[in-house]
Amino acid sequence: MNDEMRRNMPLFPIGTVTKLTALTPRQVRYLEQQGLIQPECTNGDQCLFSFNDVKRLFEIKSLIENRKSN
Repeated sequence: MNDEMRRNMPLFPIGTVTKLTALTPRQVRYLEQQGLIQPECTNGDQCLFSFNDVKRLFEIKSLIENRKSN
């Protein structure tokens, strides 16, 4: 398994993602609805996020914070 495959593996539930990023579940779901991240979701609405999803969320959060400070 190569590095890119590992970074795209769905590993993190939304609770872990919100703790890591300090975004609310609502914010994460909104960004998902906008197509900015693509977690893998099961039929039971359990979504798992990859390292790349979390990285993108950090980038988006940084852009939002920079916009607020300007």
